[in-house]
Amino acid sequence: MVCFAVEISEMGSSSFLKEAISNLKTVGSVRPSSAALSRAMASPVNVRVQQTIIELGAGEGTITHHILKRMHPASRLFVFEINENFLSQLKEINDSKMTVVNDSAENLQRQLQRLGINEVDVIVSSLPLVIFEKESAERIIHACYDSLKRGGVFVQFHYSYFNKKMYERVFDWIRVKFILGNLPPAFVFRCKKLK
Repeated sequence: MVCFAVEISEMGSSSFLKEAISNLKTVGSVRPSSAALSRAMASPVNVRVQQTIIELGAGEGTITHHILKRMHPASRLFVFEINENFLSQLKEINDSKMTVVNDSAENLQRQLQRLGINEVDVIVSSLPLVIFEKESAERIIHACYDSLKRGGVFVQFHYSYFNKKMYERVFDWIRVKFILGNLPPAFVFRCKKLK
């Protein structure tokens, strides 16, 4: 038997759906991520190692909570979100390891410079890149690559395997994991910067 476990946030599925319909281009999904997808997205976060972590398009914070649970006490998480309703949800998360950044992922490198961060260990992205303009999506992917330290990991989910080519043009190593326990099922792309 296949079991689909969907984690519903405090915002609630109906509120998330309303926000998604109103802002589909920036939300990109009509349901919060399931626990299975959230765990897969947060998997590069290592509780035994101090890391600098970026989350792009955090939404109402479903994956954010999984990241925070996996973090080393000295690690830092910088969460990028532009949706005002989701920002208010994120700001309610009471964790000193997390900083909310109200800016677009396209300004990632500018914000890292402002924060005094030279390179990061992990970038977790839930951005709906396939509905972005191609040039914008490519700029964000390149900015993520350039922001990572050598050996750093970028994680992104999609609902199609065909998006792999977007990452093969930029990253040195890619693995894809299929997450059946999400509605709809999702592909998690785990990409590394090796050079």
